[in-house]
Amino acid sequence: MSNLAYNWAQLKRADNCALKEENYRIRYENDVIREALKYATKTLTLMNRSFESKMLREE
Repeated sequence: MSNLAYNWAQLKRADNCALKEENYRIRYENDVIREALKYATKTLTLMNRSFESKMLREE
């Protein structure tokens, strides 16, 4: 393998590793956001139920 081809292969491997790392980071961020949305949705649902119960009691 020529020196140029060897260098090209090394660059491609480095790019691939960087892309895999970025992909992993983005997936992790997505998981964190997904969990935060689950928590927020549960909280809002409970607040809404509480509000609805209060409104029904006042009627």
